[in-house]
Amino acid sequence: MRIRALRPLAQADLSNNVVHFTERWGTENPQVPQRIRDLDARERLGSIMLQRRIHAFETFFTYGVPVVCFTEATREGMYALINGTTKRYVSWGIGFSKDFILQNGGGPAYYVRGDMWADFVASNLPDTIKALGTMFWPGVDLAPGENAPVTWMKKNEWAHEREWRVPFSGEGAGLAFQYRDVSTVVAPSTRAWLGLVKEIGAERDLAHVVVIDIPGPEKPRQAGSTPSEEDPYGDPDVRRLIGLDDD
Repeated sequence: MRIRALRPLAQADLSNNVVHFTERWGTENPQVPQRIRDLDARERLGSIMLQRRIHAFETFFTYGVPVVCFTEATREGMYALINGTTKRYVSWGIGFSKDFILQNGGGPAYYVRGDMWADFVASNLPDTIKALGTMFWPGVDLAPGENAPVTWMKKNEWAHEREWRVPFSGEGAGLAFQYRDVSTVVAPSTRAWLGLVKEIGAERDLAHVVVIDIPGPEKPRQAGSTPSEEDPYGDPDVRRLIGLDDD
């Protein structure tokens, strides 16, 4: 059985591609090895290109198996994620067609209400399906004497990231690709991207790639870097509940 190709979209607010950003602002995912966390966004993209592989990890508010995450945001949407009040990412990323992601087992993430999250996690759905779910919730205010699960207390509103995910089973898994599969890249400038391509010796192999140049701030390489809005993952109880405790 062969999955049919996705039809191309022709709407200004929708993209035919998805992008994996190589570095985010805010709390680092402890599931990612320190050797990767020590690299900056440009170095991570160079490593991905050389290996032709994006490693999969369990990410924030994900149950199930490791995933590789993408955004289907348009250029304007990605600009906001990099430079706006909701900035979350550094301006380096690798993109593929949505059809490539679909053919490799991925698809759009779906959002689960915070007060339904516990039932979702406890369900008998396969782990590969659970891995596509993420909480969408504004948090709650408690009246005197009221109690609520800790996950209800924290804001988790990231639908603007327009996320896609590819789930993988087993440790060390990841999304393998060939240079011909790469459709787009995000970089601070075309010149910066061409410099990286020259370093890895892939000028001819990546000549077809469309560069989405979005200048943006670089993340300092020291502790204390913070996102532009409250990060919901600093609470130890929340981190333990979502499987991201540092133990």
